[in-house]
Amino acid sequence: MHITTENKKEYLISEVLELDHDAYADYRNRMRNLPDSMKSEYDPGVEHLFLLVVGDGYKDGVIVDFSGRAYEGIPAFADNVRSQLENHIRRLADYCVREGTEHTEDGKWSVSYDELYYHFDSTTITSRNGMGRLLWEELQQREEINELIMTEDCIEMTYHMEYCENCQEGGIKGAMSLFSLMGCNLYDVHLCDSDEDHELATVVELNQDTLTEDGRREWSDVLSARVTSIYEGAFGVQIGLTGCPAERLRDFSFMLAGHCSAKEYERWVKQDGKEYAAAKEQSQPAVDTRYSADLVATYEELMKVPGEEQITAYFGDYGLHHFKYGVTEKQIRPVYDKALAAIEMTEDEFNARHSQFVYRGEIIGRMRDCLLPSVLKTGEEYLFVATEPYGGDGDFALRGGILLGVDTDRKTCTMRGDFFTMEDVPLRYILARHNPEAAGKHYGFAKAEPLFGEYPALAQQYLKDAEKAFHEKWNSDQEQDEEPAQSM
Repeated sequence: MHITTENKKEYLISEVLELDHDAYADYRNRMRNLPDSMKSEYDPGVEHLFLLVVGDGYKDGVIVDFSGRAYEGIPAFADNVRSQLENHIRRLADYCVREGTEHTEDGKWSVSYDELYYHFDSTTITSRNGMGRLLWEELQQREEINELIMTEDCIEMTYHMEYCENCQEGGIKGAMSLFSLMGCNLYDVHLCDSDEDHELATVVELNQDTLTEDGRREWSDVLSARVTSIYEGAFGVQIGLTGCPAERLRDFSFMLAGHCSAKEYERWVKQDGKEYAAAKEQSQPAVDTRYSADLVATYEELMKVPGEEQITAYFGDYGLHHFKYGVTEKQIRPVYDKALAAIEMTEDEFNARHSQFVYRGEIIGRMRDCLLPSVLKTGEEYLFVATEPYGGDGDFALRGGILLGVDTDRKTCTMRGDFFTMEDVPLRYILARHNPEAAGKHYGFAKAEPLFGEYPALAQQYLKDAEKAFHEKWNSDQEQDEEPAQSM
C-alpha cells in the first residue's frame, strides 16, 4: 500500500509496526527531533524498504526506512494514516471473503499472499509480519468466516455454508479470476465477454508479470473478471469472462496489442528490453508455455524429479501444466533443453510439430519411445499392449511377452507372445518390466514394475489404437486379395 505524507511524497509500505500509546509518543518525538545530519540526499539507485509505525490511540504515523539506508524526507510524518491503514486492511479482508463465498463449492477457499500483493498495491502479507497480523484480526471479525489459518504462502479459510452461493444453488463451477489464470502464462488468446459480442484483439502473451503496478491497479476490474470458459473459437483460443464490462475487456486487449499511446503503454506494460504483448506479427517466444510447460512437466514426471525441485505445477481446474510462479527463464532453459533431448528433437523441430503435441499423451508417448531403449534388455519379459488378438477378433489386451529386439530408428520392437511373435510393436506399448519383487499391482498385474511412469488411461487408448490398426491392415489385405488379376 502507498501512504502520502505531510511532505507530499508517496511511499510504498513494506511493513507495519504498532506500538503502545506511550512508546509511540516517545518514538514520534525522537523522530521529529532527529538532527538534519542524520538525513541524506535521495539516491534513486537504491531500493528502500519503508516501515509504517503507528501507535495505539493515535491517528497519525511515522514512516522510516528499515533497510538501514537514508532517504530524502525520512523520517516522514502522515496525518490520518490510521484510517488509511484500516481502510486498506478492510479491502483486503473484503476480497478474501468475496473470493471464498462466491467460488467455493465445499466451504473452503485459500487466497495466496502473491494474489493479494498483485491485486492490492504491492501489499506484502505474511503469516509473521504486522500487515498479516492486522489482516488476521480483521478476518476474525467477519461473520462469513468460521475458521482461518495463515500458512507460509496463503490464507486458508473455512466459511459458514449459508454464505457460500455455490454450496446452495450452484453458481459458476470452478470459477477463477483472469489474474489467477494468468499464472499459467497465456499465449495467442482472445478475451471475450461471456454474454455480449464485442471486437476482439489477439493477446500474444499475458502472464502475472506482464503489467506494471500502475497497470495492475488501473486494470484491476479486468484482472478480477471471472473465467467461465476456455474454448477453441472462430478466432483461436478464446477465454470467456464475466463480472467486467465488455468494453473494458475490449480496451484491455487492444491496449496489450499496442492500440494506445506510447506513454500509456509504458505506464501499464513492463518493458524489460522487450514488449510482452505487441502485434500479432511478433515471433513466438522461445519458451512457448502451453506446450513447453507440458514438455517440461512430462520430463519431470517420467524422470521422477522430486516435487520440491520441480519447476512446473498442475492447474487441475483447466487441465493445464504451468511454470510455478516466480520461476525464471534462466531456470526453465536448462530443464527445457533436457526435455527436448529426451524426445530427441531440437527446439525448432518441436515448435514446428507443436500441433502433434497438443495433448500431453503424445508427449508422454514420444518421450517414452526415446527413453525406453536405454533400459530395455532383449530376452527379458515385459508387460505390453498386444498388437494382435489372441482368442478372437476383438481379444486385444495387455499381455506378457519376451523382448526379441529393438529398432531405435523406427521406435519399434519385436515381442514374442505366448502363441506367436509380433513385429513393429511401438516402443511406447511396453508398459512394465516383470519383477518378482515389485510391490502391489500396476496396470492390473502383480509383479509388474512400470517403466517411465504408469498411465492406465493411455494403456487403454493404446489398446484401441492397436485394434484399429489391426483391422485397417486386415481390410487392406483383403481388398488386395480380392483385386482381379490383370489380363495380359
